[in-house]
Amino acid sequence: MTSLKSVKLSKTAAALQDRHIQLVLVLSGLRGAVSLALVESVPIYNAVTNTGTEYKGVMKAMTSGSIIFTIFVLGGSSYYILRNLDIRSVDKKLNKQLNLTKMQDKSCCSNSSNKH
Repeated sequence: MTSLKSVKLSKTAAALQDRHIQLVLVLSGLRGAVSLALVESVPIYNAVTNTGTEYKGVMKAMTSGSIIFTIFVLGGSSYYILRNLDIRSVDKKLNKQLNLTKMQDKSCCSNSSNKH
């Protein structure tokens, strides 16, 4: 049986474990797709059967307004949230680590050549 420590995660799965990434996903999520679908499923008032609601238009307008608000406010602030949480692309982090390793190797080699 394979232990959990020996299982390799994909880059996406590893990134999703970070709390900062989870916060960004919550703030920049589906932006009301579910709520708009729910409002659309509400039937318009039918006087014969006495079912549905007279306020479907108002509910759609309020839902659309909240979606537009979240798109511009939360979507517009996601750049600043990413910057303040110091979230960068995984590739940029890997490149930075590789560059640091190369610099350390060069400094190590130059120090060892200076000793001889």
